[in-house]
Amino acid sequence: MVTRLDQQGDANGQTLHKLIKLYDAPDFVKSASSDSINYTSEERNPNVFADVTALSFPCHTAPATYVSMLYCLENQGQLGKKASHIQGRIVKAAEYFGIKKHIDSLLEKHAQIHSVSLDALPDDIFAFVVEYENGVKERHLPLRNSSETKQACEYLRKYRGEFGYYDRVKIAERILKKGDISEISSEDQDYLYKQAGAAVGTAKKAARMLLDRAMCLKTLGKDIDLQAGLAKAAQACLQDKNSVHSISGMRKIASIIDRVDRDYKLSKFETLGNAEDLFVFTIKQASEFAEDHVQLTSGSVYKKADLEKISADAIKDLLGDSFLDRVSAGGLILDAEKFAEELRTLPRRDAQLFDKLAESARLSPVVKQAESIRELAAMYKAK
Repeated sequence: MVTRLDQQGDANGQTLHKLIKLYDAPDFVKSASSDSINYTSEERNPNVFADVTALSFPCHTAPATYVSMLYCLENQGQLGKKASHIQGRIVKAAEYFGIKKHIDSLLEKHAQIHSVSLDALPDDIFAFVVEYENGVKERHLPLRNSSETKQACEYLRKYRGEFGYYDRVKIAERILKKGDISEISSEDQDYLYKQAGAAVGTAKKAARMLLDRAMCLKTLGKDIDLQAGLAKAAQACLQDKNSVHSISGMRKIASIIDRVDRDYKLSKFETLGNAEDLFVFTIKQASEFAEDHVQLTSGSVYKKADLEKISADAIKDLLGDSFLDRVSAGGLILDAEKFAEELRTLPRRDAQLFDKLAESARLSPVVKQAESIRELAAMYKAK
């Protein structure tokens, strides 16, 4: 799908509202109708667009011309060399509609807003910083606003293969921590979280991806020792197929997968996927997950709604009368929220006994040994 950089790609008008507020647009723009800003005619006449090839940046009215310049300035980093050509056509349209002075004022204000030298900015405002042994430093992709943040995300998507795994982790982490991701789609946010390794996946998934690569190398007749190493790592993952690994553990597996793919050019085999496919559970999802589930000190995670399957008598026998009173109404009707809160604070030994009770009641944990769920949720709240 083509990403539109003008008003035609701003379906809800949020970007336009922000730009008009930032630049204090003239009244003829503020009072303009949607049709006078967006080109709605079914006949796509190239002559009314500043970008005639992409049919973008409409200039069919004075308000549309002014707004097109707003979007062109906002997205000139993504437009590259086309930006100056597009601006030139917008200026010509502005002369035709008699609003050249308004466009000149807009250009002047834009220059003032962006007059801060990049050299004066700290390193952590850039997504990618390279420091060479000779002391030379290169800083790329500034993150001063939502537009630059979007550009950095798109750059990472486009040139992912040019970076090693841990370099991608650093870039994605910087974008998430320092950038304004408010205008980045949920899909792109998930992409960034997975690139940053701020996500987890199941041991079964990890084992499958490692084993797939071992089998692929076997088919290609390459590196018997590596085949054995990957198979051994996959077997280690399957020792507890229900576990969810820690973030650092999953990053390590992802880095192994990425290195094998790069060294042996396995990325051409699309069915293998890539290192980030290992991650299926991002920190945002962890926050939502934490609301509906409870994690015990034993590491087991249960869905709160399923706790009602445990009988009051069984709870009383295992944890005593006082515990039952705290989590129920008169010892009869369980309160799932109160039950979950009490279970969360149980000592590890009691939590393990509860696991056995749950098993006898045919209540299975969603995952086992999920220390990373808490870790992910904590990271999300910190962000």
